Amino acid sequence: MNKSDFTFLPERGKYTAIFNGFEIEISENSMSDEVVIFAEAIIKIYPQKLVDLANFCKESETFQICYPEETVDSIIKKLNLPILNMWRTGGGMLTYCNHEIDQDHLIDIEFTGVMDSFDYVSIDG
Repeated sequence: MNKSDFTFLPERGKYTAIFNGFEIEISENSMSDEVVIFAEAIIKIYPQKLVDLANFCKESETFQICYPEETVDSIIKKLNLPILNMWRTGGGMLTYCNHEIDQDHLIDIEFTGVMDSFDYVSIDG
């Protein structure tokens, strides 16, 4: 994957691409070869980080309030692939629009590094 694989959407101020089933968004200000390489690294490690991500969700106060019945296994099964929003090379956000946990909310999960840690869960609505 490289910068030429991305399409610029001026109305959103973002570059977008689909890679291995992931929709990737990079802001105009953050687009660089390094960020594209970083996004590819995130996508590569994503399957290995799902259990950590689900544990982080399950332990977050926000997730417990909205979805107290969910387990780590059910979270993994219901999330589906996120939109990967890249913020330069230090982290980003996973946005789950097509999850199966409910039909009304987006779930955003911020991460640092190559998913070295998860920092915040936000559930809109």
